[in-house]
Amino acid sequence: MTILIFHYVATNLFYEPHQHSHRHLPHSNRRDGHSIPANICNAIQVIYMTGAGVINWAEVALAANRCIALFLPHSYKVFTTKAINFLVIILAWVISLASCLPLSFGVGGVFRLLPLGQCMYMPEGRLGDFMAALFSFVPYSFAGVGALMILCRSYDMSKVRVEAVKGAREKAQLRRLKMAKILLLTFLLSAVCPTPWGVLANNFPMTFLTNPVSVLWLRTAMACQYAFTPVRLNCL
Repeated sequence: MTILIFHYVATNLFYEPHQHSHRHLPHSNRRDGHSIPANICNAIQVIYMTGAGVINWAEVALAANRCIALFLPHSYKVFTTKAINFLVIILAWVISLASCLPLSFGVGGVFRLLPLGQCMYMPEGRLGDFMAALFSFVPYSFAGVGALMILCRSYDMSKVRVEAVKGAREKAQLRRLKMAKILLLTFLLSAVCPTPWGVLANNFPMTFLTNPVSVLWLRTAMACQYAFTPVRLNCL
């Protein structure tokens, strides 16, 4: 569990400054009259999307870990060895790279440089939709199911009073429940913060061209997701 939390927090800490530079440096250069290469998005946008995918799949790993702790406590050590945890982390990076790296070569979609220097990914065909879902909607769905399972388990265990718990096994189960509740809040915030941007990008993409300044305000919500996550998980 510790290595999964460390990986998740470290990825968020790395991702937040990159998100700031990725979103604002091209915009500042365009504002100051500097020319921006048309293919710059092929590099910086792929790094941005890969980091987002890794974070999303890391949340799935944490959700699965907590579900195992709550629903299969006797088998927890079997499914959460160091080897398995490292394998899960590697798998998160492999899936994210496999779904984002081909985009640099025009496979599955194209990147467009918007008037204010922003980069936007436009999926093309079923392959593009599949690759977009692989680093966003699919992990969101898995993490959402895990969050619902944690919520149901929390409700079932809400009748257990701490004062009545005397055994070491019961105390360990309550600690796991507390950690699961904190992670549940993390999952909910991770799902809510990107929602405005996702709705706008998928349903009203022309807004990026007609009103690019107002769209920049949506970045505040996304920045909160990656900036506050390490602070929340520090409670663990």
